[in-house]
Amino acid sequence: MIYAAQRFGSAAALALVLGLLNLLSSSEPFAQGQPDCTVTVKPGESIQKAIDEAKEGAVICLGAGYFFESLVIKKNLTLRGIPYAGHLRNPKNEKAVISIQSDNQITVLIENISITVDASGQPGVVGIYATGQTKAILQNTTIQGIAYGFIPDMSWMSLAADGSAQVEVIDSRLTGDGYGLGIWLAKSAYLSVKNSTISGYPQGITATMDARVSVENSVLSKNIVAFAAWEWRNQMDIQRTSVIGNTYGFRIGGKGRLTISRSRILGNEVSGLIVFGVTDLQIKESLIMGNGTHPRCWEPGAAGWWEGKICNGIELAEEAQLVVSDSTIVSNADWAITVPHEKCGYIPNQFNVFRGKVSFLGKNKIEDNNQSGNQNGMGNPGNHPWNHPDVPDGQVCLP
Repeated sequence: MIYAAQRFGSAAALALVLGLLNLLSSSEPFAQGQPDCTVTVKPGESIQKAIDEAKEGAVICLGAGYFFESLVIKKNLTLRGIPYAGHLRNPKNEKAVISIQSDNQITVLIENISITVDASGQPGVVGIYATGQTKAILQNTTIQGIAYGFIPDMSWMSLAADGSAQVEVIDSRLTGDGYGLGIWLAKSAYLSVKNSTISGYPQGITATMDARVSVENSVLSKNIVAFAAWEWRNQMDIQRTSVIGNTYGFRIGGKGRLTISRSRILGNEVSGLIVFGVTDLQIKESLIMGNGTHPRCWEPGAAGWWEGKICNGIELAEEAQLVVSDSTIVSNADWAITVPHEKCGYIPNQFNVFRGKVSFLGKNKIEDNNQSGNQNGMGNPGNHPWNHPDVPDGQVCLP
């Protein structure tokens, strides 16, 4: 564009060029890229009837307004709303807002729809459930969970997938009210999250039983646990993502692999990552900073009655394996990296066993941890580069 300005010789010419480019890029091609509506359903009419009567590949559009239905989709189609104007909510005593199921390979696109999961007094409700050989794509979609009255914390889900189902969440937002699960995956299901936000859940993303997860350019915030995984060999890849202001960033177990690259794990109340089992954790070109903001993290004394009394950047247990490369771990309440050992300030017990391995590659910056001062006098136990008299106490503890 600098070349264009020189060529036309004036700011006015440049403004004209920018305006024309913006007009050409934002209107006509976008409009041409969307297939026309096969049928439009108005509030008061049945979406399910339109789905049942539609041919494969149909585009079912929703008019502006509110729809109270529980839908079952078993064919290739698109369900399209009007941005900020198409609202879908499950009726009372219905267990799923949208259920996508098929033994054959199908693709269902859900776009521009606001979905409300009403779990009031009825545990087990799911916003979108994908199973079998299905592929569900959520584009510009919001899912909001509400649970008026007491129900168990994790008794409903905004989005769930199992079997061989694949789910893509793009430019979307999932929001809980402190109850339920954000996204739950099991039995080899695959999840891709791009440019999206997941907030307000006891667990933002939960992976179990060989699930596969990819998260890119997204934000997980205000969850109790942003990302949880256990059982079997889950494969998780986190890129250019912010995990900010949760109680815990990650709680990962099992025998899987978690790769975090070019991401930020910031300001979580207790710890950034707690990793156990036989998990293979790789952290590349990432920032882990300022975790341990809860007041209890700053109280003196060893961990015991309250699990999170020692609040770290990374805590490892059992046979977890960690490789840190070209990353920054700074300004956490207690250790940058630690294991639950008495030399690290933990109360001795039978579970304080670490049989894993930690490796450092490239240039890593680990400093200004032990912000609480609770690790003063502890040194930096273990065989690692930070066990040096010139390094302040409370940076790395790997005895």
